[in-house]
Amino acid sequence: MTWKILVLGLWFPLCCLAVEPYTPSIADPLLEPWRWREMEELADLDILSIDEAADGSIWFGCIGGLARYDGRQIERIPFDDGLLSGIAHDPNRAPWGKSVLCMRDGGLVAVVENGLVLRTDGAWKVIQRDAGHSIFGSRLVQSEDGAVWLLMPGALWRFSEDLTKRQVVLRAEGSQTLASFCHDLSGDVWVLRTKSSERPELIHIPLRNGRVREEQDWRTYRLDMKKISSEPRICADMSGKIWCVDSRLDGVFLFDPSTGSGEMTNLSDFGYNFVMRDRSGGIWAAGAGTLKALHRPGDPMYSATQLGLPNIFLSLFETANGKAWVLERGGNVHTLDMGRDQWLTYEGLHFECETDDGRQWYLTKNHHVVSYDPASDRWLEYNIQDGLIDFPRSLHASSHGLVWAVGNHNQRAAFSVYNGSGWTRHELRDFAKLIWAGGAFEAKDGTVWLGCMGDKINAPGAGGALQYEVLDGGAVQLLERYAPPQFPYAIHRFAQTDDGLLWIGSPTIYTFDIATGERRIVSELPGMFTHDLVVDGARSLWAANGLSGVYRKERDGWRNFSAEEGLAGRLVVDLLPMHDGTLLAASDGGISRFDGRSWAGAVFSADFGMSNRGGSMRESNDGAMWFNFNKKDIRSLRMNVNLAGKDPFRTVRYRPDQLAPDTFIVDHLDRIDSAGNLHVSWSGKDAWLNTPSEKLQFSWRLNGGEWSSFSGEADHSFVGLGRGRHTLEVRARDRDFNIDPTPALSRFTVVPAVWQRPWFIAMVLLIGGGTVAFIWMLIYFHEKRLKDRALHLEEIDQMKTGFFTNISHELNTPLGLIKEPLGRLLKKETDPRKETLLDMAMRNADRIENLVSQILDFRKLERGIIHIEVVEGDAAGHVRESIELLQPLAKRNQISCRIVCENASQGWFDPDKLRKMASNLVGNALKYTPAGGNVVVELKTIEDADRGRMLSLIVEDTGPGVDPEHLSRIFDRFYRIPEKSIVDGSGIGLNLTKELVDLWGGEIHAESPIHSSPDGPGTRFTVLLPMELPHISNLGEQHE
Repeated sequence: MTWKILVLGLWFPLCCLAVEPYTPSIADPLLEPWRWREMEELADLDILSIDEAADGSIWFGCIGGLARYDGRQIERIPFDDGLLSGIAHDPNRAPWGKSVLCMRDGGLVAVVENGLVLRTDGAWKVIQRDAGHSIFGSRLVQSEDGAVWLLMPGALWRFSEDLTKRQVVLRAEGSQTLASFCHDLSGDVWVLRTKSSERPELIHIPLRNGRVREEQDWRTYRLDMKKISSEPRICADMSGKIWCVDSRLDGVFLFDPSTGSGEMTNLSDFGYNFVMRDRSGGIWAAGAGTLKALHRPGDPMYSATQLGLPNIFLSLFETANGKAWVLERGGNVHTLDMGRDQWLTYEGLHFECETDDGRQWYLTKNHHVVSYDPASDRWLEYNIQDGLIDFPRSLHASSHGLVWAVGNHNQRAAFSVYNGSGWTRHELRDFAKLIWAGGAFEAKDGTVWLGCMGDKINAPGAGGALQYEVLDGGAVQLLERYAPPQFPYAIHRFAQTDDGLLWIGSPTIYTFDIATGERRIVSELPGMFTHDLVVDGARSLWAANGLSGVYRKERDGWRNFSAEEGLAGRLVVDLLPMHDGTLLAASDGGISRFDGRSWAGAVFSADFGMSNRGGSMRESNDGAMWFNFNKKDIRSLRMNVNLAGKDPFRTVRYRPDQLAPDTFIVDHLDRIDSAGNLHVSWSGKDAWLNTPSEKLQFSWRLNGGEWSSFSGEADHSFVGLGRGRHTLEVRARDRDFNIDPTPALSRFTVVPAVWQRPWFIAMVLLIGGGTVAFIWMLIYFHEKRLKDRALHLEEIDQMKTGFFTNISHELNTPLGLIKEPLGRLLKKETDPRKETLLDMAMRNADRIENLVSQILDFRKLERGIIHIEVVEGDAAGHVRESIELLQPLAKRNQISCRIVCENASQGWFDPDKLRKMASNLVGNALKYTPAGGNVVVELKTIEDADRGRMLSLIVEDTGPGVDPEHLSRIFDRFYRIPEKSIVDGSGIGLNLTKELVDLWGGEIHAESPIHSSPDGPGTRFTVLLPMELPHISNLGEQHE
């Protein structure tokens, strides 16, 4: 009886608990377009074969050589002439690398045309010069014991691990062809041998310790297949069965060695040209753009339309990390991420939250809750029998360690709380129809707020918000109720900023001060449906409102971000602040991400776009992003054909990688012209093209300045850069916001203009200096010659003046002795003829005396001992006196000589100097005026603004005049006009006059012609002499 009670006591609680194990359904990775990647950078390699090295790099056998790809760089290794000379090949075409094998010791073995070659340490080595004719089906495999197996149409070869020993295991005879081979799990070899017009044979070659057993132990099976091509393929599965495909077979042939027989399967299918066993044991067949999973229930086939592949024969290869490589015969390459490390999709689930103990919480399509404990790898499902509400719309993990399921129960608002051991249901029948998915929020004080949603109900105090507090032990109780009109009736979003304000999302956004109870409407934002309110890692408030993108609260208002700033779509339905400080925005156009300065738009494909009520985003503790989709999604026109026919209720998990992209400067210039204008392009590449190159973003900085915001622009124009060295840095960022830690550098120099360059400046200085020096030398020597000439002329002039002075001194005494007797004789003579002769002698003696006087005056002027000795009076009398003395000469030459005085000539003057000036000028005029001519002397005083009263002495004649070329030199000493030299003269009268005028401080100038008559053009001499003491120069001592 006791044991029955014990059993009943253990059984009863288990019957009361409805929690059940749960098995998640994982979506087919082949039908998820975001897992596929076309490797466009490999398209021009003409790839024929593929293998993976121990370091994870991929080697390709190509037309013309081999290629190594490490996910970032492509290294090409051509088949050089030295290699080709050692193997059998067709010299009329490029050699083909039809198979490639990465050895465990790091060596690389390849089938090149008909030969087998080894590449190690950067050098080629021929292993087998002619192994027979090769085809696409030629294969290289390294078995578990290290041996290398080579299948050629004519033979199956086995080479030792060091490739020094070789063995032909099987040869094709006659028209036979060894079409394909494989190893089963035991290591035995299976070979498919074909012969035209005969059924193919499957040969089992057993091995013992890696060595081929005797031929009598072999077995040959004739397969019931007809009309196969020359390139069938075979593969052994985990059970030892052999799968055979051929492009001419309507299906797949499966051979069972245990029965020795086989059969055709999948007869409705088209033919396949390739078959492979993956690392998990699955069997895959590939055809013209199609794939088939032979190991899955129902043998699902994927058409070219579903996969987006061309109708070209495919071959498959699987890398160590589970990634599938799909090679088109023709060179194009695709990769398919079949693993679960980065991408994982659960069908029928939505990821909602994660508690601190690492348990993940999901909602199911039928409104149940599922938890997953990674530590125990245990999935559990909860329903209403566990205390859960019947329609949970979202799950929230609070800081108290509780999980809140909010929504409705029995068509009224309700929530359930899980405290680690079970669920507790709370029904709110007088509150609202339901609580919206985003209507639960934990405030800074630890209280939990719930918002009303749905049609209004007829209950007092319905609508608004409820505030709950969490008690010790995990129990919850209502703390406060905020009903309309204090709160709006419908609320579907809450947020709280650092200032304590509670932000309420309704069709209109409100703020609520919990401390004062003050509510304010946010009128700056559109009064449309508020999809989300969040506070990001920078403590900024964001609002997804209406169809206008998103808004960020800033000090001076709200800033709007839309498509112009990089958002993928304008209808933003969900915002997710990430742990790294970035912000995700889900919209109808895709997922966008904000880094604090700029947006990266559509970081994933358009399949991740979310419409109104169409999905949500979450982040788990490990930084993985979760994207939830449901049947209300209306993006059908955007969805990929693979997803359109599927139930969209699912969650897609994405784990960002940690591999930063590389950045490259596309065009680089070392030197820029002096304008400083530069256009630079750049590009980037993410490892294995995880982020397509066109989705990369770039940031740049110049000369160590501030980095620009990231954008999709792949070029930039710099204008007006200054002279000198510049450094441009560019860095790429992928969709996971990994930033290239080693930016691409471009160092360039803006060269100065030619005229600013040192060599040009030096050349100009040199040429300029040389030119200046040359000109200086020319001027120096020219001036030196002039000075020497002037000195020479001065010496001659001084010699001449000295000579005449000496002569004058010598003549003075004889002249006095001559003139004295002549004067007495002239007075006594009564004979007219003798009187005439004596008068002539007396005139010449006077002339000589005058000349001697002038020469002596020159000497005095040169020695500076002559001064202006002025008296005050009327200057006209002295001028008349000088002219009266010359009247006999005028009468004798029949010349009219008269003086005209317009006004009194009162003032200060030097009588002696004035008489000499008048005598010289008038005498010179009489000398050159022909008989019958006129000489007029005009004397007057004028007023000058600067020098006051001036004496004007003008002498005009009707003589032949002076040509302009001689007029400038007429006052030079001893200068005589050549054509006038027939008239007697010494050339010193005018010069003496000018010297006296200059000594006085006056002016003298000559004009010619002055008359229009060609017979007597005449000459005019004008003298202006100051008559006021302050303006008279060189005054004598008595007037200083």
